[in-house]
Amino acid sequence: MNIKRITACTCASAILLSAICPVYADTTSKDEPTAAPYSLEPEEALNSSSSEKVQETMNLTVDTAVKYGLENNKSINMLENKIQLAIISESNAKKNSSDLKKAKDTLKEAMDKLDDAEEQIDSAQGQVDQAESLLSKGIAPISIPLSDSHGNPINDGNGNQIVIPAGSNILDTLIRIGIPSETANGMFSLIKQGIEAELSSNQSKIDENSIAVKEAKSTLEAKKEEFKDILKDTSEKLDAKIDYGSLVSLDAVDAGKLMITMAGVNLDVTRYAKNIYKNQIAMLIQKNYYDALYARKVYELKKVAMERGEKQYNMVKLSYDNGMKAKDDLLLSKMYYDSTIISCRLAEADYKNALVKLKENMNLKMDTEITLQDSMFDKVTEENLSDGLKSGLTNRIEIQKALGQLKIYELNEEILNSRAEYKANRNGIKEAKLLTEGARLQLDKAKTTVTSEINQSYETMTAAGDMLLASTELVANAEEVVRIANLKYEQGFGAENALLKQMNLQESSGTIIELIAAQEKLSEVEAQVAQISYGYTMAKIKYQNDAGILIH
Repeated sequence: MNIKRITACTCASAILLSAICPVYADTTSKDEPTAAPYSLEPEEALNSSSSEKVQETMNLTVDTAVKYGLENNKSINMLENKIQLAIISESNAKKNSSDLKKAKDTLKEAMDKLDDAEEQIDSAQGQVDQAESLLSKGIAPISIPLSDSHGNPINDGNGNQIVIPAGSNILDTLIRIGIPSETANGMFSLIKQGIEAELSSNQSKIDENSIAVKEAKSTLEAKKEEFKDILKDTSEKLDAKIDYGSLVSLDAVDAGKLMITMAGVNLDVTRYAKNIYKNQIAMLIQKNYYDALYARKVYELKKVAMERGEKQYNMVKLSYDNGMKAKDDLLLSKMYYDSTIISCRLAEADYKNALVKLKENMNLKMDTEITLQDSMFDKVTEENLSDGLKSGLTNRIEIQKALGQLKIYELNEEILNSRAEYKANRNGIKEAKLLTEGARLQLDKAKTTVTSEINQSYETMTAAGDMLLASTELVANAEEVVRIANLKYEQGFGAENALLKQMNLQESSGTIIELIAAQEKLSEVEAQVAQISYGYTMAKIKYQNDAGILIH
């Protein structure tokens, strides 16, 4: 028996267990802060030479805006940070799984060796007890070579050392080989004392080893209970992560398998989410870009309307000053001109705010001057709904998350059905099955939602495309109406037309009212066409987003 080796195994299991046990530190502070504890660095410290730099104007297309935004967007950097954390979590899960298995194997090896040691001690104790029993009856428990008082062997007539066979009567054997009775009694006493001394020495070793084994076994039992607690705690934490309420303490191998799978799914989904979010951020910047384009178009239209109003007002004022126009014409013209100034200023604010939003999502400094080089979509392109549905049901992050969750619940159910001790917990088995069914239902729901969103956005995009095709001549016709109204006003010619009938202003033909009405209608049509172009652009971007079409 090697008691030191057994004790070493026990200590090794204790070390492995201590490596798995979590350590918590008390970080609670009793002192409450009375002022803001932290502050931002001064902007000068962040960029000391910023005031010396001359801001250059950035000429942006949609692609350059997206490229810059993807390279500098903080959300992508934050997601990359999450990916690195997920990689660490997966590595920790693999290490913890390995540590759990090693601890389990070490505990089993130590327990097996202790059991073997106990069997050897029991066997040795049985031999000592039997030897003492035989010796008490005068019977040799083992073969005994005879020697004289000087340790020299006693030989027979042939020169061979005389041996008392095991199981024979010692005294009778001595007398039978010719030793006188009195001498034989003395030799018997000496032989018995020698054997008793050896048996006593063996008994002391047995007792010493027995105590060592019992102490080692007691320590090992404590570590086994500690290991069970760790497994229970690990199982409970895993259960909490997958929303599993039944208390089932998993085996080290099964706990490790579930742990690694969960960490792997988390890493896979997070890595894939980066591509999805990158694509969505690109689409968001696209939307911001076209929002700014639309706001700029509206601003430009309002400026043109203001210029027309100013020109019209100046013309009417000149005519009024020369006694050719009535004062109410002058007042109406001034009112219209003032309204265009207000509308133009509001449109300018909307445009500037749209640029600020674009800079925000590009992570561009707010004082950077930018100009937009591209224009709205003015041509309708066809999209295949079947391809969009196929892409969405594969690439959408909701689908990937649902599939990953289903994989975890299926593994959990498979593990719980793999061992008799798990199956004994009927509620646990039932709950695991319900969670798997719930994950499948969640996947079906995600598929239905994604399919619905893709169909709706496709219909909206198609309708917007039809509207864009139908709007090609609207502005030209409205400009012609203004030209005719201006000519009639200058010539003082009155005649009913469809626009005046629509506005119940039939009697205002040839007046300033008709001209203002025509100009307002032109502004309205121009804004409507810009809105249609913007609407189609946004509908196309939304469809691509809903369909999970990766454009970047």
